[in-house]
Amino acid sequence: TDIGDINQLCIWVGYVSSSFEVKEELLSVFPLLQRSKGSDILKNFLKSVEKFEQHLNVADFTHFSTLSAQEMNKDGHFESDRYVGFLCNLKEKFATRFIDFKNMKAAFDFLRDPFQLDLSRMLELAETLDFDRRTFEMELISVKAAQESSSCFGRSGNPTEMWQEIFSHSDYSDLHRLGAKLLLMFASTYLCEMTFSVMNLLKTKQRNRIVDMKMEAQLRIAVCQSFEPDFTHLVIERQAQISH
Repeated sequence: TDIGDINQLCIWVGYVSSSFEVKEELLSVFPLLQRSKGSDILKNFLKSVEKFEQHLNVADFTHFSTLSAQEMNKDGHFESDRYVGFLCNLKEKFATRFIDFKNMKAAFDFLRDPFQLDLSRMLELAETLDFDRRTFEMELISVKAAQESSSCFGRSGNPTEMWQEIFSHSDYSDLHRLGAKLLLMFASTYLCEMTFSVMNLLKTKQRNRIVDMKMEAQLRIAVCQSFEPDFTHLVIERQAQISH
């Protein structure tokens, strides 16, 4: 983030020179004016690769200052095939690695807002997630007809809150399973990071002999939000007067 509180995407390229030296060069910088999620970074990166490919095809070295002096042949012609081929291969590799996200687009759209899902896409969704289309279709129609759930989602704009509203109804068992399956794909790393922070507070230099079993117990108390020790039961089981 720069001084203006704008996220900047810096693209660096690494390459091996003719003398087998590993070098890095700043390729370009793009401001992320709206969001800075992983999907936004990927989209901006792929757009920049396409733009670089177009520029190299016409020997435009706006973003490749070092090529302008090195890659011209004796006739002053730029041999673009090598570099354009590399960029095309790069795009193909990204398309292959992230193909699952493209295939899951219908499922992610449904997760974001099931009320806007076109029933014509139901077959695509059923094949992607492997569920009974007939039962699911009837449940989805029932949910769409429930104006209370739909208006609740419209007010909050939060998919998680909307799914919590759906989970509160026991009539939508297939929707429950499908929603849970999709939501679990987007687990937060917050708890993991918080656990490591708590562990550092528990196991200090002064408490370096704490055993794993006690460490786990203390972590459970500190991290688990739904875990509360039953102090009353512990007190009853404990013998207060050890002399008796």
